[in-house]
Amino acid sequence: MDLERADGIIKNQIDFILIQKRFFNAILDVKSCSDADCGSDHNPVIAKICLRLKVIYESYSFHCIDWDRCTDEERSDSRQIFMENIDGNLENCTVQDCFHGIDDALKSATEALPIWKKPEHKSWVTPEIEELMK
Repeated sequence: MDLERADGIIKNQIDFILIQKRFFNAILDVKSCSDADCGSDHNPVIAKICLRLKVIYESYSFHCIDWDRCTDEERSDSRQIFMENIDGNLENCTVQDCFHGIDDALKSATEALPIWKKPEHKSWVTPEIEELMK
């Protein structure tokens, strides 16, 4: 856009940044570089923008073990499987490798154990209440 004075001299040339309304507060600072040679009659515009991106969490499902339903034999078997899988795998490894080794050993040791399930919520409307409502 050219801004002309009354005597016909071009005063200034302004370039724009178009942005969606929801990102309006993300613009921190804007300046134009009039001394940059970009091969055009326009001036490059530089903007500092601060955006907060959405964090996408990796879905991680885990199972709680119902230790009350486990027998002593199942507990000792899972302990023995864990010790067999972990034995000798933690020497001379990085922290990340050790973590994955322990994680894999725990998963293999707890595969056969009973999983705790959240008790189902009982409906507060019983058949007797339904008859009274009719």
